[in-house]
Amino acid sequence: MMWDMDPWRELDRMRREIGSLLDPLARPIARRVFPPLNIYDNGEAVILTAELAGMTKDDVKVTYTDGVLTLAGTRSLPASLEGLTPLRQERPVGRFEKSLELPFKIDPEKISASFKNGIMTIRLAKAAEARPKQIPIAIE
Repeated sequence: MMWDMDPWRELDRMRREIGSLLDPLARPIARRVFPPLNIYDNGEAVILTAELAGMTKDDVKVTYTDGVLTLAGTRSLPASLEGLTPLRQERPVGRFEKSLELPFKIDPEKISASFKNGIMTIRLAKAAEARPKQIPIAIE
């Protein structure tokens, strides 16, 4: 009888079925998630940090064109793991590319990047017109 059915259990079953159908499609999405980023704004600049464990600065290319910052590169398996059969692999390997469209103007001459302990830090100085302006208040 239809009234005996638990709608929450049925929704969960349908979610699992749809998830299993889409699982092969989820793998390319995981590539877009890498590398994980944090983005901070201090008013004058935007500081972006990217977690790139096991990589060097030579493995990554950073470009800025027409308001879009792109991180691209290739993450390889360490030589000590080549030839082994993975039982579980959560850290992606292979080519990646991640682009961010920035919502404000950047001074392209004042972009800098550094790499330390597997963390890339990119500093993007805002263009003068994108910086906050404090407006003096006159007392009458």
